[in-house]
Formats: sequence, structure tokens, C-alpha cells
Amino acid sequence: MALTKLEYKKMWTSSGDFPTYEDSEQQVRADLQYHPDAIRDYLNGTVAPAVEGLEEAQTQMGEKLDEHGQAIVDLAAGNPPEAVKAARVEFGAEDWAALLDGDGVRLIIPQTAHRRKNGDFGFTLWDGGRTGTWNTLGTDVRWDSETGDVSLLAEEAFAGAIVFFGV
Repeated sequence: MALTKLEYKKMWTSSGDFPTYEDSEQQVRADLQYHPDAIRDYLNGTVAPAVEGLEEAQTQMGEKLDEHGQAIVDLAAGNPPEAVKAARVEFGAEDWAALLDGDGVRLIIPQTAHRRKNGDFGFTLWDGGRTGTWNTLGTDVRWDSETGDVSLLAEEAFAGAIVFFGV
């Protein structure tokens, strides 16, 4: 945040601002007090609020850094945040439902089971503990942005598991 620079409205070098001779003692005292008051008003009205705002921002930044530091410690200790923990969902061939058009089967995995917050996730699919089989390679995995559910679409039902990772 840029601070407004202190500017005096009256200068000692100007005889119009501060005459060499004043007949009023009260005016002389007011003239002598002008600059200290201007400095006080600038410090209290401009600098102090800016510094207070910086202190609050610094406190908030420190809290965020503490949170991130704790997340790193937790991750190093094997306790990643819930959003990035892998979720393994096992299923049987009986869990699949035929598609209405009769062309394949669908398995719906609710968000409570896979815990992903959006569609930006990765996964590994197993067919009976094996990867790279025809079933796993031919299975389409889709995110439903309205419900948060994930659907597996395949030509035929199979028993296996899917592991989600990422968000």
C-alpha cells in the first residue's frame, strides 16, 4: 500500500505563512505548533491506519503459512488432507445396472464413497486385481457435475475396484 506523502500547507521560509514579527503571542505559539501538529495528524491519520492494516494482513498471512506448514507436516507423516486422499471403491459384478438402451452397463459411485470435489481426478481401475484387461480398458469413467457422482460405463459387468486420487 502506497502512503500519501506528508505535505505542509505552510512553510517557514515564506514570510506570508510565518511573518518575521507577530504582535500576538497567541499567534506566535500557533505558528510554532503548526509543524508538530501537521506531523502528528499525518502519523495518526495516514501512517497508523496503514500500519494497522499491514499488521492484520501479516497476521492473516502468518495463519495461512501455519496451516500450510501443518499440512506439509501431516503429508510427510502419511496423513494427507482428506481432499487428496486416495479412495478405493470395490464392487462386484452384481453392483452394475443395465443401461436403458440395453447397450452395456453402468455403475454409479456416490461422492460420499469417492470423496472427489470436482472432475479433476485420476484413477486406476482393476478387474479382479488385474489392470489393463479388456474390461478395464473399455470402461468409461464419467464425473456428474450436478450430483458429484462418478459413473463407470462398460460393455459388461465385472468385479473389481477403482482407486481415485487427486482432488
